[in-house]
Amino acid sequence: MICGDREFDREDSRNSGILSNQLGETNSGDMLRKIVYVEPATGSKFVFLTNEMTLPPGLIAFIYKKRWDIEKVFDQFKNKLMEKKAWAKSPNGECAQAQFMALTPNLTLLLERKIELEEGISDTKIERKRKRRIGGDRQRIQEAGRKENILVSRPYKAVQRSFQFLRWLRNSLLIKTSWRQAMEALRPLMVAYLS
Repeated sequence: MICGDREFDREDSRNSGILSNQLGETNSGDMLRKIVYVEPATGSKFVFLTNEMTLPPGLIAFIYKKRWDIEKVFDQFKNKLMEKKAWAKSPNGECAQAQFMALTPNLTLLLERKIELEEGISDTKIERKRKRRIGGDRQRIQEAGRKENILVSRPYKAVQRSFQFLRWLRNSLLIKTSWRQAMEALRPLMVAYLS
């Protein structure tokens, strides 16, 4: 049951897209917040329920969006790293696999950043695609007369590595390629992907 509206700073750019910030009460008497958010680029409406009462409503919407990034990491495990089931049957084996899987996205991100900084090789296809998407989003936001949410549009953190990069990494490790040979093999792959 909705108990009333909660005031929030509509001028705060973090709250861009927030339509309402309400207090509600469950049948058991617990207080919840109901936040209604419209994604500026698509116009899609989202309703978030939370018991977090102190954060700005735009930050709550952003945190929920970040959960989607976590889903993308799981998708990467299943579809790009082919990790669909446990290697072992024992609890210790399954725990070790879970720890390795938790490290894998971070290690591949660190490797990708090292290669970009030291070798000047970056995933230009992904970067071009990202810039096109952001440009299109900004155009749609402007055409719809909405304001961009800085929490969503400004930070950039690639959650997934490209399949091309992961195939290159797997092959380089399997055939024990030297760093120099691996970099020469990677350079053309990051400009134009193989079909």
